[in-house]
Amino acid sequence: MKKIAALLLALWTAPVFAQTVVNADTVKIAHAISRDELGVKSCGLNFVVGVMEGKNKATLYDFSVNIWNFAQGMVKAGSHTYLNAKSKTRIPGPQLFWIAKRDDSAAIRPDSYIKAETPGFVLGDANALAVTQVLMGVIEGVPMQFSLQYPGERISPVVTFRSSMTSDDRDAMHECLGALIKRMKTEGASE
Repeated sequence: MKKIAALLLALWTAPVFAQTVVNADTVKIAHAISRDELGVKSCGLNFVVGVMEGKNKATLYDFSVNIWNFAQGMVKAGSHTYLNAKSKTRIPGPQLFWIAKRDDSAAIRPDSYIKAETPGFVLGDANALAVTQVLMGVIEGVPMQFSLQYPGERISPVVTFRSSMTSDDRDAMHECLGALIKRMKTEGASE
């Protein structure tokens, strides 16, 4: 009997990292294109995804996914809570962020994070190929999911969404990625 009680106590007090799935109520996506004297330097998307949590409360997840010269992926993530129309950035920033196509197990999930210049946000390096696959999924309107986990959180929601980018935004991202490929080929040939 003591063994059962000890097991129950251990299970009760052990950290549990469960996830619930919620659908986004609002999704705003904007392309982020950076250029230098040689042309396109980076392509990415900025996301603001809203989830209503009652009549007067909402969480806005604010993150970006970028690729630099097809050599480095980067994410920046944080969130804001709105209660009775007043915003509060969640501090400290998340300890974990991932994003993936909803039907795919491969996710962008940085191995390490640093504090971003924006309070309550973190930056993380990500695999460039995984970033490209996620960017293409969003551009094409594939259902996506993501999660941010904060220190001390036992349950972190998985938020699902589908992008509704305009054809102009999709074209801009396709052109940006094409220009990055061209730049990599040019820089690779000159080395």
